[in-house]
Amino acid sequence: MSRKTVIVDGCTACAHVVHATNEIITIYPITPSSPIAEICDAKSSKG
Repeated sequence: MSRKTVIVDGCTACAHVVHATNEIITIYPITPSSPIAEICDAKSSKG
């Protein structure tokens, strides 16, 4: 099995982990963490 290296910022990394490990995600949308909510929403809408 080969591994793929991906370079992302902290919010993107956090969003991927949160989305992969939780069924319900609650995020307080303050400016530094706003991308987390947007990324989780986009991933959830894809299924």
